[in-house]
Amino acid sequence: MNKNLTGLLKYLTVILVSIIHPVLLLLFCLNFKIYNYYPSLRHYDDILLTVIGFILLLLIIIYFITPIIATILAIKHNWSTYLDKFFNQLKLPTVILGIVITIIIIYEKYSIMINPSYSRFWVLFYYAIIPPYCLIYSVILIHNICQKIKNKT
Repeated sequence: MNKNLTGLLKYLTVILVSIIHPVLLLLFCLNFKIYNYYPSLRHYDDILLTVIGFILLLLIIIYFITPIIATILAIKHNWSTYLDKFFNQLKLPTVILGIVITIIIIYEKYSIMINPSYSRFWVLFYYAIIPPYCLIYSVILIHNICQKIKNKT
């Protein structure tokens, strides 16, 4: 495979994992039944909750930092010419942000009418897309502003 496609796939994989991360985290929290399997841990309830809270905090921090780091690395190391074309403009990222938000609003508003077996799982998945893409968009915006300032001097 050539460098452009490999870099694009690497970036998309990291972002997809970042998007799926909170959905998996929510499923983990909802199905966390450690006391059913180990009832003797009830004696260490405070310590266990502190450790679980710390792990969840770390996972949330990783969720927000991963798209920023991946985007900065992709910009600095030119992972792909496709990504470079995407990162060096503001029109396409803005259009994609608008499309994603519009799809989420329409799905949330009208999905109960379209699909009677409406599942909140997909709504959570769509909401999980917004923070990483907003962070990516912020990095692209800052990158383009810095490029314009650098080109003027």
